[in-house]
Amino acid sequence: MNPPRLSRAEILKRYRACYRKLGRPPGWLAFAKATGVRPIDVHNYWPRINELAREAGAAPNRFNQPMQDEQLFREYARVCLHLKKIPNSNELRVANRKLGTRASAVYTKYGSIIDFDHRFLDWLIQGPEEFKSIISLPGWQRKGQLNPPRLLYPPLPVVSPLPFLPVVLQDLEALSHGTGLASNRSGDWASEVFRCRCLEAFVALGFLDIELGPPQGRELDFTFLICPFQVALAHGFHYGVLLDPQARSGDYVPPTGGPEYYERVRRHVSRLQQERVERTYLAVIGPSFRETDLDKLATYLRGAGLSGMTLFSASALMRIVADSIHERYRFTLSGFEKTLAGNRIVTS
Repeated sequence: MNPPRLSRAEILKRYRACYRKLGRPPGWLAFAKATGVRPIDVHNYWPRINELAREAGAAPNRFNQPMQDEQLFREYARVCLHLKKIPNSNELRVANRKLGTRASAVYTKYGSIIDFDHRFLDWLIQGPEEFKSIISLPGWQRKGQLNPPRLLYPPLPVVSPLPFLPVVLQDLEALSHGTGLASNRSGDWASEVFRCRCLEAFVALGFLDIELGPPQGRELDFTFLICPFQVALAHGFHYGVLLDPQARSGDYVPPTGGPEYYERVRRHVSRLQQERVERTYLAVIGPSFRETDLDKLATYLRGAGLSGMTLFSASALMRIVADSIHERYRFTLSGFEKTLAGNRIVTS
């Protein structure tokens, strides 16, 4: 029998105690290990660990920004929504007078407006739902070209033809092939960035990214802890997705040569079930796939506990994210589950 869910007050109490002990805001894994509070219990009250950190009086771990920055983002967002575009300096000055906002600091806060755009876009992707539509507004392409906000992973020189696709995902297909890299970039760099981009794509769809660790008081073997999948959780719909991004220049080779991949999938499914996630799907993402790839993988993973597996081409995932933003009024994670159920290839 699953243990009863903790109350909001109890989770806040444990988070504050953990924060005092560590001397920093704990993430999902550190908080779960130190207190025994499961991510699924936190998600019952807060959509993100940062929201819990704020309510507990701790500085959020992910943004690592003071409150005045949060206020600047919100006031600038009000201007963007009012103008229905990303403003230039004259438009911002007029809107500030009309709305009573104080957003002029965007040109000096981080050294340049381009640097501000990096941080503002990062905040929009991970921040309040009421401002998500700003991602698709015109005006992002300033002089100097806006790059994705992940400064450690500068983008490839690629512009997607999808107008509603977030800038941070516009090089997803190029990264999946590992081609067109600058001379100082390696295939390993492209693979690592591709993994991060794929997780960001699912976050843009509305999923939560979570870290799974061993159950409280128990240990898992190295196949789980050393080779974890990225996990995207559909909060409120009781299903999760194991992400397996595969950046490569050649054909996809299904990982059917031994028991390791099967065991990793099975253990992750079991771990999610312990967190009350009723259905788990596998999403393999890469440049292209063949029908035989799906057949081999489905046969190999039979009995691992998956509710379905989908092989997504990177271009298809880009299109899905762009459509979900363009048609946000009707896109839902419950509807998206139909794409994940069963075994299929999505290439367009």
